[in-house]
Amino acid sequence: MQPMLFVTSAIRGLFYLNGRLIGDMEPDRPLCLPATPGGALYVEFRPLEAGYLSLARCLVLAGGSLVHGSLRGQMGICAVEWPGGLIEIELMPEPLPSARAFIELIQDEYRFKLVSTPRPVLEVYRDGRLCASEILPPILGDAHLERVGNEIRLYAECDNNEHLVVIFCETDGGLKPALMASGREISPLSDGGWRVLRDLGDTVGHARLETFHREGAQYRMSGLENLWSPGRPTWPATPEDTALAALSALKMGLGGEAEQYLTPALAEGIQALSEQVQAFDGCTPLKYPLPGGQSAVGLKLLMGEKCVRVLPVRYHASLLGGPQGPWRLDELALPEAVLNRQYVV
Repeated sequence: MQPMLFVTSAIRGLFYLNGRLIGDMEPDRPLCLPATPGGALYVEFRPLEAGYLSLARCLVLAGGSLVHGSLRGQMGICAVEWPGGLIEIELMPEPLPSARAFIELIQDEYRFKLVSTPRPVLEVYRDGRLCASEILPPILGDAHLERVGNEIRLYAECDNNEHLVVIFCETDGGLKPALMASGREISPLSDGGWRVLRDLGDTVGHARLETFHREGAQYRMSGLENLWSPGRPTWPATPEDTALAALSALKMGLGGEAEQYLTPALAEGIQALSEQVQAFDGCTPLKYPLPGGQSAVGLKLLMGEKCVRVLPVRYHASLLGGPQGPWRLDELALPEAVLNRQYVV
């Protein structure tokens, strides 16, 4: 299979592959080029905007697919493998040290620094030495600290209108991360726990109410309740949204809801469908159509922190009507699971 690379970057720059200039790329103008099915690919990016470092990385292909371990430990690059041999590479050049924006906060003998790198990083220093570091979701400028007993808590606002809390526990071994949670609502409980309401951002509008309680020096989830984000569901109105809604419900273990998206014949195998879908890490529309043009959505499989593989789920829907939208699925062809979290279609 001949793989194709789609390369994107948040800033304008020159892209090189294996030492050869490919072209000038911008955020809204990615590059598309073929790649050899096997071997090392050496990618370089030279920013044409001031304030950023050049980037050089190596990734490896085998049999037309990405060797996911080749991205391990490499900052400023991540990948999504789409069906049909399409590999999307995102480059995130790091700002120059002199140009890095940061917020510095002081609590007792600890110095907290929020550093703007390709992803926001919270660095904690004591006596001039780095004692803790956490990657954060994108946040806005405001942040503040609070000490409660042997905990130091950082509160911030995310750029998607969510709230963020990061809790460190002070132990004999130093300052240890105990909880990082973000959601539409975050509030402490009277018994010392935390309540987090998260919108899941799926087609129908699911939300989750999670509770956390401390065990030793860490917080662990102690409760989970499924809710509706806007107060009521938004049932799917298209075949694609119906397929995504069914997969989301199966992933969440909501068999009763998922069954209403399926024809009675397909619903007979709902237990097996649920077990297969729950082995994956989420679902998504396909960004690029399948080579054969079949109707499909995708199931996501995390292949490490730097790569996501998307596998196609072919479907067919009929206009049969029902309590959860006008369409019902009479076909849902999932990828076949095999050992060691490797999947084939």
